[in-house]
Order: sequence, then structure tokens, then C-alpha cells
Amino acid sequence: MNVLVIFQIIINYMLREYLDVFIIVYFNNVLIYINEMLEKYIKYTKKKYMFHRTEVKFLGYLVFRDGIAVNLDKIKNILS
Repeated sequence: MNVLVIFQIIINYMLREYLDVFIIVYFNNVLIYINEMLEKYIKYTKKKYMFHRTEVKFLGYLVFRDGIAVNLDKIKNILS
């Protein structure tokens, strides 16, 4: 096992209760999807976290409320 695998196992264990309920984890990328505002409960820096987004770029995809799509920025060279 390498360090990334061990890290993934630890993160999955720590967040196991919430995985696929409102959290998706891929290595050091943690996507939290919720409908309620958490700003008054979470201390955050605006540079690192994004709130109130209707779409986010995650692992090369655009994630929407109703589904996902390929991020065209990632494949524009292939298309041209």
C-alpha cells in the first residue's frame, strides 16, 4: 500500500457515516452537497471553500443539482 491509498482509507473511515449521503471523497477532494446553509456553523476561508453554488467543477466534470456533465474546458483540444 502506498501513502495515497492509506490516506484514502483513513478519510473514508473518518467520513464513513456521511459518504454518499452528502459527501463524496476522492483523495484530497471532498465534495459536500447539502441544501441547508452552514455558514454560521463553519469557520472557513473564502479562498478554499465555495458555498451557494448551483454547479461545481469536480474531478474534470461539472456537477449540477440534476446530474453531471463533462467539463468542456478539459476536452476542447480533443474537439478541435
